[in-house]
Amino acid sequence: MIGRRPLRCSNSLRFSITISFAMLAAGIAPNIARAQLATASFDGPAELPRRYLKTSLADTPTPGRVLHIREGQDLQQAINDAKCGDTLELQAGATFRGLYRFPRKPCDDAHWIVVRSSAPDNALPAENTLLTPCYAGVTALPGRPDFRCSSVRNVLAKVELDRNSEAGPILFQDGANHYRLIGLEITRAVPNHHMRNLVQPENPDGTADHLIFDRLWLHGTAQDETKAGIHLGGTTDVGIVDSFFTDFHCIAVHGTCQDSQAINGGGGGHPGGPYKIVNNFLEASGESIMFGGAPGSTTPADIEIRHNHLFKPILWKPDQPGFAGAADGSPFIVKNCLELKNAQRVLFEGNVLENTWGGFTQAGFAIVLTPTNQGGQCPQCRVTDVTLRYNIIRHADGQSAGPLFSGRTIQHPRSRLRRHR
Repeated sequence: MIGRRPLRCSNSLRFSITISFAMLAAGIAPNIARAQLATASFDGPAELPRRYLKTSLADTPTPGRVLHIREGQDLQQAINDAKCGDTLELQAGATFRGLYRFPRKPCDDAHWIVVRSSAPDNALPAENTLLTPCYAGVTALPGRPDFRCSSVRNVLAKVELDRNSEAGPILFQDGANHYRLIGLEITRAVPNHHMRNLVQPENPDGTADHLIFDRLWLHGTAQDETKAGIHLGGTTDVGIVDSFFTDFHCIAVHGTCQDSQAINGGGGGHPGGPYKIVNNFLEASGESIMFGGAPGSTTPADIEIRHNHLFKPILWKPDQPGFAGAADGSPFIVKNCLELKNAQRVLFEGNVLENTWGGFTQAGFAIVLTPTNQGGQCPQCRVTDVTLRYNIIRHADGQSAGPLFSGRTIQHPRSRLRRHR
């Protein structure tokens, strides 16, 4: 390793780390590595993403009808009847309770379907601006950063899971494509129910593509177990931008899951990526973002993760005044901020990683890069071409505040950690 020394963090740490042993593990000769430095698509030995998604409104045209859906009307029927190019405007401030399936339609890049709040554009934050809970009429959440609300008014349409379902309220059916969600609050209602993902493909073996999640508030409930916000398995061409994720956690001892995330993916047998995860607030007790950790036969690639705030409330730490855990007093399982077990060509740039601690199965590292053949069912899993640059770590309890690297897979070793900067 170049410049090997322990990296400790009491307040904050900026990092852009070059790992020379990664080149040796991959068998890259030094002269080849030097040649790559001069190539625009590389940063040091690591190849940058080959594809980047465009997610502006101008890139997702809807030339069709604008349909208004009021509270109490059949949202599922409206989704079923929507034609490519249509916009569904859900009544601002209303709640739509149910489990909603988004079907496959013959849409294309010139004809998207948008499902959004009926609030006018000037009532929502502008494009490329983070939506906070202020827009749902919430001025503050305990232990979270100041929202700095300029005004407080509920202009979002709430889509709420109202039943004991493993996932929902939003499921994408096999082949669903060209959907954009804007200005929605996506959550769950039933207390004391352990569930997985708020948003995911309906079928674990299904696929979905060309999906954009724009200026949303996705959240679980304060004391229940909600594993994740958005599950990316089986998806391609997905953008998650300017959105706020809170209260994703697994409960120690009495829960049913071990790893919670705001965003996860990296398993299954279908290609994954490109993905754009930009300018979000991402809160989860396990990992804010995780790729891998599940059976799979492919590696997601071309992953852009920039300008996000990866966060855990310090109130979730058992030794803190005002500790807040599950209803029975159990803590939430805390691991790290970013974990990659199966990912390729990842750009992780300009992010803030705040608060992580040990006490469960990890020591409180902010970033963990460890290719993992999970349960012997992902022999092709790899972590390769990862660029970490211009990031800030605050309050990480691990002996090294920076990344923890494992050069070989854990659990049924097979592949290696390769080409990182």
